Amino acid sequence: MKKFLLLIIIFFNSANALYASEDVVKIFYKVNEDIISNIDIKKEADYLKALNKNFDKINQKQIFTLAENSLIREIIKKDTIEKYYKIDYQAEQIDKFVSNLMGNLGFVSNQDFKNYLLNYNLTIEDVKKKLAIENTWNQLIYEMFNKKVKINKDEISEKIENSLRYNQYQQSFNLSEIVFTGKNKSLIEKKYNQILLDIKNLGFEQAAVLHSISETSKKGGKIGWINENQISKNIYDQIKKLSEGEYTPSINTVGGSIILKVNEKKDILADEIDKELELSNAIKIERNKQLNEFSMIYYKKIENKSYVKKF
Repeated sequence: MKKFLLLIIIFFNSANALYASEDVVKIFYKVNEDIISNIDIKKEADYLKALNKNFDKINQKQIFTLAENSLIREIIKKDTIEKYYKIDYQAEQIDKFVSNLMGNLGFVSNQDFKNYLLNYNLTIEDVKKKLAIENTWNQLIYEMFNKKVKINKDEISEKIENSLRYNQYQQSFNLSEIVFTGKNKSLIEKKYNQILLDIKNLGFEQAAVLHSISETSKKGGKIGWINENQISKNIYDQIKKLSEGEYTPSINTVGGSIILKVNEKKDILADEIDKELELSNAIKIERNKQLNEFSMIYYKKIENKSYVKKF
């Protein structure tokens, strides 16, 4: 009996033991009809660390908090999806996503990737399950909101045409982002100040991992290369004056507030740009931007209606 009590005392006084111990199972949350235990949180933390090297510089307590939030989002999304259709965890398309993920992490063979995952007590099936949920969520958002996406193709085409006609060079930016929101103006301001502090102390990538609600947070906020014709005038006006390594103040958008960092800049000869491809990419980026905004707004709505209890 004393040994059992000692185990409980040690368990509750150690943050790592609280999450990592497999001898004692503790329920941390009930989300709708699902529960989240310390075992689930530890596994989610391992998943996040395995797929994102930016977690190496984040302390264990923060990683576990991120894992908790990640599991809550996943359950809420899964429950919402299943109101409309069944998730196909073995869909062929998921294998393509796994291959892309492997490539991003620098793995060539499936076996090397499987061996790597074993270091974190994970399997390919664990990865497939999560990718299937996220992919099906994106499909649901597309079906629900695609008709609400407003894109003025003629306006974008004219903008590209004029820009290429009157400018010898086009600017291209390698960008990263932190997207955040809050229930009111005061909380948004508080969140913004905390993000600025973490950018200063930890760096932009770690701050994105900790705070961004965008899917890019899993990649340290990295968006990639975007040409000036593919972004709105408001965004371009904010980033064109920045040097490499600098970031914008908070910019208000439909889906929340955003901070953009310029990782690299380069000039591209206008003559080398394919107008049709530029137009196609600009439309794609604008459509994805609007769908992402709809996704964040819709998720916030169902999150507010979901049952989430912390124990």
